[in-house]
Amino acid sequence: MKIKALEKSVLINLENIISGWTVTENNQITKKFNFNNFRTGLEFVNIVGDLAESLNHHPEITLNWKNVTILTSTHQINSLSELDIELARRIDNSFNKFNDLKGQNS
Repeated sequence: MKIKALEKSVLINLENIISGWTVTENNQITKKFNFNNFRTGLEFVNIVGDLAESLNHHPEITLNWKNVTILTSTHQINSLSELDIELARRIDNSFNKFNDLKGQNS
C-alpha cells in the first residue's frame, strides 16, 4: 500500500479534525498532555505505546515530570499521512478515557 501525504487543505483545517494538535515546520504534529504526577504520565505513555504498536506507527514520546509530549509524522514520506491523523485520534480518545478513569486535569 502506497502512503500518500496529506493535502495542504487538510493541514489548514487540522484543528477541526484533531483538536489541540499543531503542525510543526518539519511536517509533524505534536500535542502536550498534562498529568498530576510522573507515574500517571508514565501509565499514559504505555497506553500510547500499545496504540502505536497496534497501528505499526510509532511516534516520538517525551515524558517529563507532569506531562507527556507526542510528536508524529510518517517517516516513509517525510510528511504527514492519514496514519498520523488516526494515531492522534486514538491517542486523544484514550487520553479522554484515561482522564475520566484517573480524574486527571488535562
